[in-house]
Amino acid sequence: MPQMNTIGNFGPIQPQYGTEPALYRDNVSSTVFAGMPTLTASMRRSGSGRANRQSMKLTIPVLNAVTGLYSDKMIVDLGVILPDVTTEAQRQALLGTFVSCLNDPSISMSITGLAPLTM
Repeated sequence: MPQMNTIGNFGPIQPQYGTEPALYRDNVSSTVFAGMPTLTASMRRSGSGRANRQSMKLTIPVLNAVTGLYSDKMIVDLGVILPDVTTEAQRQALLGTFVSCLNDPSISMSITGLAPLTM
């Protein structure tokens, strides 16, 4: 298993173990876990045994601006299935395409401005 390293602002808390994903938390020095953004990540073999399934979930708590108390959360959930027949070049191309999509103005406005994707 690879060594756990910091991912962006997220410090490693626990490595992936069995069906439990790796856990990262932002602001690891804080004791108020309910108010801390969390990232989980795991990689497993698919049910068919012919691919790897990766899943990552970013959960960011939303705090009330006046009271500072937890009110809701924003969630980004990403799943990737990589068949054993793919090459490293194909996987690199997939990553580049995905990052390009996230950087597209239409996608970013659908998140920041709640603008629906239309034709």
